Amino acid sequence: MPNIHGAVHQFGATITGKNGPLRIPLKAGGAAYALKVTIPARPYVGFGPEDEKAATETAQDWFDLDS
Repeated sequence: MPNIHGAVHQFGATITGKNGPLRIPLKAGGAAYALKVTIPARPYVGFGPEDEKAATETAQDWFDLDS
């Protein structure tokens, strides 16, 4: 099975049981059951518009494309 932890943290995921409800162990003992569990995205790798602009400017400076 591939390691998908990074992708789950970055993009989020919804987990459903293969053969019925998911069993979620509780600290106090016993268990809770759910048909699906949604894990929200918690991005740790970002590359937004400001990052793209900075990367483009750095590349242009490196190759001296502005002159």
